[in-house]
Amino acid sequence: MIVRRPFPVVPASVCLAGLLFCFWVHLTGGESLCLTDGCSLFQDFRLAGFSLWQGGITLFTLLLALCLLRFLPAARFCASAALAADALLLGVMLFTAPCVNCLIAASFLAAAFLVLRRTDMPNSRSRRSPLFLLWAALFLFALGGVIRDSAEPWSPLPQEGTASVHVYFSPSCRACQTLTELAPRMEDARWFPVAEDSRDIWLIRAMSEALGAGASLPDAVK
Repeated sequence: MIVRRPFPVVPASVCLAGLLFCFWVHLTGGESLCLTDGCSLFQDFRLAGFSLWQGGITLFTLLLALCLLRFLPAARFCASAALAADALLLGVMLFTAPCVNCLIAASFLAAAFLVLRRTDMPNSRSRRSPLFLLWAALFLFALGGVIRDSAEPWSPLPQEGTASVHVYFSPSCRACQTLTELAPRMEDARWFPVAEDSRDIWLIRAMSEALGAGASLPDAVK
């Protein structure tokens, strides 16, 4: 006798919501929800040529398809792997700037993970997931960064008073490196690092650490 699993309405609905959100941000940029400069920092972030939002669309489409086919163990495994990868991204945000749109998408992913885990493994309700606890801790730190940065745009350099010029630069761009040499003379400018690719994320982190150690902006960017 073949026992057919009931249709997972809740997991499918959560995956559909995550898919629609990622698709909306991919098309519009999601600027209406941006509260910090982390959105611009991660908007054009690409890994192997794919943006975060293209990856999100692909992931939630896969999870939704697995739910529709009732392949819940496979869907739970994919959600677990994606949540682990998202924990790494949240860790990167701790050293750069939080992205509100990324946190919203992460919330949909975490919700999908929880409902898939409970649907596929009913006995797991009494056991807490170490992966989810790690993700939740990093998420709360990133959320705290949003609250901190929402009042003031994130910049690696302190600024007294109101800046008349906002300069966005990539630390891997040679022309931008030349431009930062003018920073000591541009006292009324505010400098905002932007990642053009995955390498820039780590360069911005190293730049922030160098500035914290007392280096000037031109030296920290080199």
